[in-house]
Amino acid sequence: MNSKGNNQPSPKQIFTYLEFGSIDSHKGNKEVYDFRVNEKAYDWLMHARYSNDIFAYKQMTDALKAGNIDDIIYLFKSEIHHENDFVFNLNKKIALDVAGDSFLELGQTLFGCIDTIEFICRLEKILLPHLEEANSLESINWFGLDISSFFNFMAKKMHCEYKVKTGIVLSDLSESYDVFFAKGITLLYAINSANELFNFVSKAKISVIDYSVSLGEQEDSYIGTGKSVRFISQNEFYSFYQMIRNSGKDIWVRGNSKPDFEKKRFYIEGIITDEIHAQSFINKQRDWILAMQNKEPKLFDALVHNKEPEYWTWSKLSDSYK
Repeated sequence: MNSKGNNQPSPKQIFTYLEFGSIDSHKGNKEVYDFRVNEKAYDWLMHARYSNDIFAYKQMTDALKAGNIDDIIYLFKSEIHHENDFVFNLNKKIALDVAGDSFLELGQTLFGCIDTIEFICRLEKILLPHLEEANSLESINWFGLDISSFFNFMAKKMHCEYKVKTGIVLSDLSESYDVFFAKGITLLYAINSANELFNFVSKAKISVIDYSVSLGEQEDSYIGTGKSVRFISQNEFYSFYQMIRNSGKDIWVRGNSKPDFEKKRFYIEGIITDEIHAQSFINKQRDWILAMQNKEPKLFDALVHNKEPEYWTWSKLSDSYK
């Protein structure tokens, strides 16, 4: 096997691979033109995936300008990789609206959220025209933290018109930021302890995260890409939560945040902030979703991945987690 400059994996090691080739359906022959493993495979696949999302949102923005709702729906359903992408990026936009003008994403890859939020801003002018003009995306300080030098370079290269700064470690970037965001899977392979997680969220006015913790002892495992992940223990999470509350903040969770006793996991999707920012975030999100549901029901059906009333309810974690 030609590893193309990557470390040759041992037979027992879980590793990522990317293969490109052709198949002759008549002869049943397969020919491999290129084969990559480990970080090179991950970088190349994710670059293509997230570039495709960026291109799709650009097309969706053009369709919105032309008033072609059906085209927006088709593009979202056929081209956007994650069905929750719109809602998660709407969360980022609302957090910026209520908290300030600096944003840190852990594992930003290509910083495609900028292009998505551009689409959301245009849609907001249609759904909620009475709102005051939000900060322009060009005025926001976008901080990206990624272990991939390739993504850190490309994120800036693909968004030259924005104030994007990237780095491999937090000390490369700002000492504080208004909004912190990270996907659950990123936190699982990037965070090893309660202190590490608190270090990120303590510097932000509001943090938007989803996260899974063990209901018992700490667990280390692997995900499909071959990356190692850690589910911190229930006691470790309790320590983190106490630090949050001692700092004057709390965790507000959606109704889908609950224990899975079969998998021995506790899933959280929500925000970490103080009372004032939490209520502003929740109220604005409610107004946004209701406006889309009433004015553009077809878009609501297509772009909102979870329409269950439970998902759109909020509560403090302290109300149920003592």
